[in-house]
Amino acid sequence: MSSTMTTTGRGVVAHTPGRLTRRERQIAELAASGLTVEQIGRLSGLPHRTVRTQLYRILPRLGVTTRASVRDALDRLDALHPDDGAPTAHRHRSS
Repeated sequence: MSSTMTTTGRGVVAHTPGRLTRRERQIAELAASGLTVEQIGRLSGLPHRTVRTQLYRILPRLGVTTRASVRDALDRLDALHPDDGAPTAHRHRSS
């Protein structure tokens, strides 16, 4: 089991607030780069409806309400949890 998840008494997996699974992180990084849901789906091999659902779940966990805020939220997350294995290529801001 990943360090970002815990098991509740009913066998339900609960995520630690602010932490993302590798797949969620991938989707968040692609969304932060400005790609559409359909583009993210093609790149990640997921149906666009799955990507949309993932983003719906990811945004509140990052404490944001818009995709435009995801980059800043990921940067804050990296600062709080530098050992979570975030891809270093995506840690810089593009001008």
